Amino acid sequence: MELFKGQSLLEFTERFKTDLDCEEYLASLKWEDGYCCRKLRGIYSWVSEFNIDRYLAEYSFRINRSQNKDTIFNKLMKRIVEGSPVSQSQLVCS
Repeated sequence: MELFKGQSLLEFTERFKTDLDCEEYLASLKWEDGYCCRKLRGIYSWVSEFNIDRYLAEYSFRINRSQNKDTIFNKLMKRIVEGSPVSQSQLVCS
């Protein structure tokens, strides 16, 4: 808070015209590297430049998975229904 020592009330009110100005300043002090929610256990609401490739890969995987989810399940069920029955002795290696 050394920043405000020696400032007049006029200078202070110019710096913080609205509540949002004050909130942004306090947030910049609390979260210098960006906001990080500890309650989400590793899922953060900000993206670091270092991990951007990983985030984009995960995002594209989830999008592709969500678009093909029914297709994958339907193909699996079709193979199960159309396939010939297999006994337990055929599954167990001897």
